[in-house]
Amino acid sequence: MASIIILFSLSHSCGQKLADVIYNKVVLNVDGDLELDMLQDARFWHPHSAGGNIAEIMDGEWNVTFGDYATMILKVSDGFYGHIAAGTWWIDWADADFSRVPLNQTIMVSFDIRIRVANYTGNVWLRIALASAFQDPKSLDGYSVKYTELDLYDSPQALSHPQGDIKNGGNIIFKGGDVTEFRYDSISISEWIHYEFNLTIWHEKAWGDIAKTGLLESVYIVIEVDCRECMGYGGTAYAIVDVDNLWIYKLI
Repeated sequence: MASIIILFSLSHSCGQKLADVIYNKVVLNVDGDLELDMLQDARFWHPHSAGGNIAEIMDGEWNVTFGDYATMILKVSDGFYGHIAAGTWWIDWADADFSRVPLNQTIMVSFDIRIRVANYTGNVWLRIALASAFQDPKSLDGYSVKYTELDLYDSPQALSHPQGDIKNGGNIIFKGGDVTEFRYDSISISEWIHYEFNLTIWHEKAWGDIAKTGLLESVYIVIEVDCRECMGYGGTAYAIVDVDNLWIYKLI
């Protein structure tokens, strides 16, 4: 019997398809393989810094470049903290039907990642993870966002946070406020590794029944650092991470 490929598409201003249904998958993001030009790569991967005092605009502290794969670079010294990220944020570019994807279905993510460099001095908090956020429509404002993160690399300081349970044999790096961070792996430096995660299950592990009514907002790779001596994390950090074939899809 000949193979049947069903294609379903939504129009988009750049002429790309927002969703391709192939067999039992509906792909939810665009340009996961970085096959567009660099300007479009930057649009759909949306590199940025947040959550601290790292410069908002790419400079000597951080950079993200696009070619055969995305390369994320973070280099900070004592006193700096925050994170840089690149991936997919549907609320940035997608049509209304895709801007928030319901989590009451099986949502998967697959990607290839290589940590080329992960150097630090002192007691720096350094972690590299897959992160995903969803909106909680039942929150007071209907927009409260919760984050679930799967750590692929952690410095010793990241593993010893008092709001985690690693020291007791658990797998939670940190749980507090709107963030739950799990320790999933400890990547070997310089090796390409392929991962595939069931995001629905991980969000439910982190947040229970709240996740079942959640609306998926983003999936991305994050490098987070804290070099503030006043917080007990003084030192420097330098990380280079390559990412390719980042695809988010739902099973049908």
